[in-house]
Amino acid sequence: MKVLLVEDSNDKRNLIKDVLIHNPIDIDINIEESVRGAIDRIDSDETFDLILLDMSLPLFDITDEIPDGGEAESFGGHEIIEQMSFFRIYTPVIVITHYRTFQGGTTYEALEMELKSSYPEIVKGMIYYDHPSSTWKHELIEYLKNFRN
Repeated sequence: MKVLLVEDSNDKRNLIKDVLIHNPIDIDINIEESVRGAIDRIDSDETFDLILLDMSLPLFDITDEIPDGGEAESFGGHEIIEQMSFFRIYTPVIVITHYRTFQGGTTYEALEMELKSSYPEIVKGMIYYDHPSSTWKHELIEYLKNFRN
């Protein structure tokens, strides 16, 4: 299974990779860290079986010219999903976020409902990433099992 992991936080990315590596499914993990990097990668000739997507992402990759990748956008992941829909790229997406409330007061539950209803052919679910808890790991493993079948 070829997975694109779009995550800008090193710690969170490494923990997600650890779950992917230590499960019985053979997974080829590919990484992007920004909205622009992810869109460029998704809109290339490369194909993925699944995209694991953070919601809050910097617009650009970290470079010497942009050392922080730009300010993180609360709905950077939403922008990626919108572009996927525009380009008719229907790779399944699981959003993994550690926010319960987003810019403008949007709740996790409201965002999940909006994404699933607006992009049902793309967004297959959301996982609340709570580092100390193992619940998010179990949810991710369940999604992976479902995509394998």
